[in-house]
Parts: sequence; structure tokens; C-alpha cells
Amino acid sequence: MPSFSNFLAAGFVATLGLLTQSTFAADVVQVHNHCSFPLYWWHSTAADDPNACDKGVNGQCIGKGGEPFEAQPGSTYGYGILKNDKGVSVKIRRGDKVPDKYQLQAPVFQFEYCHCIQGEAHSQGFWWDLSDIDGGGPGLYDSPFNDQNVYVQVTGAGSSDPAYNTCRNLKCKKNAVCQAVYQEDDDPDARRCPINTGVVHLHMCMSDGDFAAAPLEFQRNAVKVSGRGARFSRRQEKAGMVTVGDLRKGCPGIEAALKGSP
Repeated sequence: MPSFSNFLAAGFVATLGLLTQSTFAADVVQVHNHCSFPLYWWHSTAADDPNACDKGVNGQCIGKGGEPFEAQPGSTYGYGILKNDKGVSVKIRRGDKVPDKYQLQAPVFQFEYCHCIQGEAHSQGFWWDLSDIDGGGPGLYDSPFNDQNVYVQVTGAGSSDPAYNTCRNLKCKKNAVCQAVYQEDDDPDARRCPINTGVVHLHMCMSDGDFAAAPLEFQRNAVKVSGRGARFSRRQEKAGMVTVGDLRKGCPGIEAALKGSP
């Protein structure tokens, strides 16, 4: 299986639409599949729109001609970020655990985000988190990747900026509960990066050696505050950077993104 360093050196991205290797802004999450099995995923804005469906790479709903996003073992896929100020859930399924790639009831590992440009400056940004909610099946908390190492690397603007003290890398070691991802609806595990941050790299099934060597710059300082879905730094709130009101009226998609998507 290709190593972490080989993935970075190769710079290979399977493109979607107009996405290319020259896309460096907060436009892409590169899904690196180090697994021995394929990865399938759909994305949904159902947290904002109850009538929304799980959509595939062709923009169609599952069951109505939709084809899932797909990353084969050893490949990297450039997933294009939806820039609609809505909460989006990317639902990743293991190819070795589903009878077919269209299976919606299979456990999921969720990458949730909102590309938010509305409202005050301090409520704008690229908000994201990982979630084990629905990881044991609909409504059940677990991770279908519990036996695999998962690593998220953020790059570019914000990755070392004190103003974005939650824009940090994230590591989930295999065979352990990952405390840095959502285990409950009100966990304080959302992160905020600037809109112009670099590519976000999501590494699934990293080898133990590459995982141990991967840099960890994540700073856990977020705590729960009043208001369901209000997941952000208490330090930022005290500094006047973020308030519950900002989440609800500043950028419509923030609160939905941080609540997750059914």
C-alpha cells in the first residue's frame, strides 16, 4: 500500500468538474485512501433542509440515479467543497462492510463542514469536524473505522495562526475511542479555519508508522457553551469573536453544520 509520503509526493487528485491539481484554496478535501478496500461517500445538506437527499458525484439523489463518490485503495480523490453557507455532512462508508455501494443503512464516518461567508467576520470561515454519530448505524454512536488510523491535516492560512486556535491537525488512533471527534450531539469538537486556508487532507487507514510520524498541532481548548449546536472556543467567545447569536444569525449554515446531518 502506498505510504503517506508517497501520497504527498505524488500530488495525484482524481478531479471533479473543474477541480485540478492547481486548486489550493479551501475548495478541496483530499481523501487519501490507504485502506485495502474502497471508500464510498455521499454528501447531504439535510441539517439545513429536511427535504434534501444524500447526493452523489453526479449531483443526483441516491435511489434516483445517484452514483456515490468513490476512492479505490491506494488512490486520492479531490472532493469539491460546497460553498453554499449550509451545513454539509460527508458520509463515508467502508467498501468491505456494505453489500453494495448504494447501501444507506450501513454505518458511516462523517466529515461535517460549513463554508461560511455570511455574517460578521468572526462568524465566517471554514468550520469542520469529524463525527462518530451514526457510526454504529442510524442513531448509534460508534466508528466503522475504529480498527484504522485516521488523520486530518490542515494546510495554508490558519494552520498556524493564533487567531484560529482550533485550525489544527487531528489524529484518531486505531482501537481507541477518539476524543477529538463527536461522540455526542453536544461535544465541543468543531474547528474553524479561515476561508482561504489550504487543502484539507483526510487520510483513512494510515499505517502505524506513518501515523506515528504525522505531525499533531491540534490544540483542544473548545468547551460546551449554552445553545444546542454551539460548539466553539470559550476563549473566542470571551474575546467577543464568537457568540451563540452569531451562530444563529451570522451564517445560517454554521449551527446546522455543527449539529451534524441525519
